[in-house]
Amino acid sequence: MMIMKFGNISRLYSFFRAIVFTGGVFLALHGADVVAGVQGLYGGLSHDIYEGYDVSEGALNLRDTSILFRDANGISVGNASVNLDNVTISRVKDSDLGKERRILRSNVSAIDLKEGATVVATNVNVVGPSDLYTYETFQGVSRLKRVPFSGVILFKGSQINLKNSNFKDVNVGLAGNGKVHMVGGSIIEAVEGVSVWENGAEVILDKVSFEDVSRGIHAEEFAVVKMAGGKISSRNVGVHVGRNAAVQLQGVSVEVREDVSEHAKNTRLFLSNVAVYVYDKASATMVGGSLRFEGGDAIRVHKDGSFVATGVTVSDSSSDVVRDSEKDRENAAFSLGCGGSTLFKGGKVDLSHSHAFLVRSGDGAYGGCSSGYRVGVVGSDIAVKGKKFYGVYFLHEREDGEELLVQGKGGSEEKRSGGIISLEAAALSVSDNAAIYSSGSSGHVRLSKGSKISGKELLRVVNFSPLVEVYADQSSLTGGTHVDSGSFAKLDLRNGSRWTLVGGENRSQGRLHSAVHSNISSIALEDSEIVFAPSSLKNYGYQTLHIGHRVSSVQREDRVQGQQEVHQKERRVVYSASGDARLHLNVHLDSEGWLDSRRADHVVIDGDISKESAATKVRVVGRVRCEADVESVDGVRYRDVSLIQVFGAAQDDSFVLDGPYTAVDGFPYQYVLKAYGPNTQLRKGESSRKLIDSDRDFWDFRLENKYIEAEYGQDGGPKLPIRAVVPQVPTYLLLPNTLFHVDLMDVKNQHKLFETAVNLLRPSAFIMNGYGGAYKYASDLSAREYGYGADVSYSALQIGAVLKTTEIGKNVLSFGAAGSYGHLLLKPKEVEYSLRDTFDKFSVMTYARVQRDGGLYAEGSISYGFVRGDVTTAARGKTAHLRGIPVNLSLTGGRPFAVKYGKFTVEPQFQVVYQKLFMSKVRDVDGFDVNFDHPDQFTARIGGDVSKMVWDLEKDGAVSLYGKLYMTKSYGKEQSVFFKDAFRLSSFGSYLEGGVGVNAELSSAVVLHGDVLYQHRLGDAGFSGISFSGGLRYRF
Repeated sequence: MMIMKFGNISRLYSFFRAIVFTGGVFLALHGADVVAGVQGLYGGLSHDIYEGYDVSEGALNLRDTSILFRDANGISVGNASVNLDNVTISRVKDSDLGKERRILRSNVSAIDLKEGATVVATNVNVVGPSDLYTYETFQGVSRLKRVPFSGVILFKGSQINLKNSNFKDVNVGLAGNGKVHMVGGSIIEAVEGVSVWENGAEVILDKVSFEDVSRGIHAEEFAVVKMAGGKISSRNVGVHVGRNAAVQLQGVSVEVREDVSEHAKNTRLFLSNVAVYVYDKASATMVGGSLRFEGGDAIRVHKDGSFVATGVTVSDSSSDVVRDSEKDRENAAFSLGCGGSTLFKGGKVDLSHSHAFLVRSGDGAYGGCSSGYRVGVVGSDIAVKGKKFYGVYFLHEREDGEELLVQGKGGSEEKRSGGIISLEAAALSVSDNAAIYSSGSSGHVRLSKGSKISGKELLRVVNFSPLVEVYADQSSLTGGTHVDSGSFAKLDLRNGSRWTLVGGENRSQGRLHSAVHSNISSIALEDSEIVFAPSSLKNYGYQTLHIGHRVSSVQREDRVQGQQEVHQKERRVVYSASGDARLHLNVHLDSEGWLDSRRADHVVIDGDISKESAATKVRVVGRVRCEADVESVDGVRYRDVSLIQVFGAAQDDSFVLDGPYTAVDGFPYQYVLKAYGPNTQLRKGESSRKLIDSDRDFWDFRLENKYIEAEYGQDGGPKLPIRAVVPQVPTYLLLPNTLFHVDLMDVKNQHKLFETAVNLLRPSAFIMNGYGGAYKYASDLSAREYGYGADVSYSALQIGAVLKTTEIGKNVLSFGAAGSYGHLLLKPKEVEYSLRDTFDKFSVMTYARVQRDGGLYAEGSISYGFVRGDVTTAARGKTAHLRGIPVNLSLTGGRPFAVKYGKFTVEPQFQVVYQKLFMSKVRDVDGFDVNFDHPDQFTARIGGDVSKMVWDLEKDGAVSLYGKLYMTKSYGKEQSVFFKDAFRLSSFGSYLEGGVGVNAELSSAVVLHGDVLYQHRLGDAGFSGISFSGGLRYRF
């Protein structure tokens, strides 16, 4: 082997034309400035060398070297090996060389690799200009010719490894069909950063930066480009992938800026301002990183191209250079057409000057094709701002690229068919425009797994769009809709999906009273719901949803009779429901709960309801805006309001309330939904109630007050209807008096216990007592005043003790304490759907007694309790959980007298009790507040006991019988429970009670007792029933 080394050479000139290598020849240049060419050629001397290295065979090692050239490649490598270290390769102008030359090549490159070439380059810098111009003579005419300059050109079978190398002002940084591995470095001011176009070509980039390039990466014909880290900053296209090529990006930042050159300002190219462009069965994948674009598209996919992104952030620029032309309004994050496939996972899209998705169809869409697109968005958030941009834009174009403005009948549905945009656990929000917009095109959007889509409008379909379908599975949609005449749009909601209609601009038509009008051609509900959101508008803020296909006059004229009949037959069924389908509507009420027919949400179905359709459950929410807006628009109070009208086939149970009744906006009254129609036995709907102009029969589903008939009034007048209240209201109205009654039972039994214990078991005693009773309560209010009777039962257990007994002179003082637990059952009488409710009552009491030697005594007690329980009905189940604190203070006085005749003991007694009930304010399940307003009362009880010993046991024992008779009467002001309106409470009433009992003093330490009492009300109001008690008293 012959080795030739040149060191410390300041400059080699052109007279050193070539060196011929035979066999294995190694040429090494160190520290040289090379201008002239050096040639290594196996088998002889080449004659086509123009100022450059041409290594056909062997090896070349260049280090710390600068190469200046113009007319030829800087380094041409054949079946040879070249190592470059800290080498600068510069293409210079004629003026730099001080001579004139003509360039005979069509293009030149800094490094040119032929088949079999291998180059390793470290810290290599390649500097342009990217292209020069030379004069050539053609048919006797001299003209200017462009000669582009590239950094590296590779032929098939060659490879180059680059590390920390830079290319500036070149036409193409890396081009050809070989293999490239580049680590670090940059490509700056290039027309294309990377351009590969043949099977077997592979480029691997690691942390490479593309700056100010027209096109970053361009791959065609099965070529592969892989890039990790780094960034691409482009003036036109970031990544261009076509014809079965593949590009893989990981952690790469791609930015495409608006080209503001004079040429760009006057020209709109088909491929411009695109961050990633994939077509013709090519594929691009992106993991991490970001896409930022200005005045174009972030991702454009068509002709069976495929793009998959994971964890990528997409945003557009808010720069002022974004123009306001019609074409600039077609900027999009995802531009689709002609069978492209896009999958976007775990990413985020934030847009202010672009659509999220632009789907083109028609002959003018990317060259025209009929295959469908596929877009999947998984676990991603997409936000669109700007009044000119949509979330999803379906656009039908002519060949000239203009938007199709249909003047006659629309094109066939097949010709305009697209594909599907699928959102899975994703969110799409459009703040200033429609979430989905279609102009003359078909489109399909599918939502699943909790996806959300919302906009100022949900959907706007115009310009004879054949079919736009939105399918939602366990997802939510928000916004109104507009479908113009001649277009068709369908919503299919399934598996817990929700469509929330939010009021927007006024689009009312015909005789629709509502200010906000949405329309849709067809709706299918399966276990899903439609919710009319309350509007912020004060007077006419209610909405109307029109369901049905609207055929334009142009379509009627252009269609032949047979086609029209087929079309109408296919689209006659416009509404279907299955499973748990629900509809939420709002109505207006005045301050007393009366309806207003002009202020309510409406649903108008202009077509048939499917024969297999299940009943749709309707929930109604009432609204009272403000005090100044309480009265009806026309000053009339309405007993009903039309909510749903069907101008087609329906059943009387097509729409039903979610339950036998509903309550509205804090009022406790029952409202029911009744059907009026041609096939019902009820009267037909009146024509004056129609919400649209139509001469057909219709079904009218009206929300009405429910009424009950009252008994004859005191004046003997006729029966008058009364607005029915919800079935839990009677329980709320009966509960205060019921709690007062059982509280009196506790007080009465506690005093009796302590009295006996003190008299028989001094100085201290343990007391245990059980008691209970069953009662019927009668009200002194009429049905018109919402008076109700009730069945009441109560059982309780008391435990207490006489804690201390002290003699002070002729007086005996005793002190005690007791606790009790009671179980209360309350059932209103003759109230539909009411159930027996259970309440638990706990209380503690402190007791004091003073008694003189003559038998005169006075007792006092303070009791504090806690009560809780659920109110339930058959219609609603649990309606509220109630908690309260009953408090009472009592004072009792009496004196026993011995009657010698018959050996009786008579004990007259007088008792005064003050009771107050502190009940918590609660919210009922039917949407109204329950406020008991802390009722209280005074109760006086007067009567006495008569006892006689019937069995005198030996030593300490005795058995006595006793009877008792008492009258009880309550005193207090008129009181109410408030359910927005005030409902007066019935009187507690007065009653007479009498009974018999037995005391068995078994020893000086043990006393047993038991009694039974009958209670009978005195007057219209009060409690009647039987009670019992029995207990044990034990002296410590």
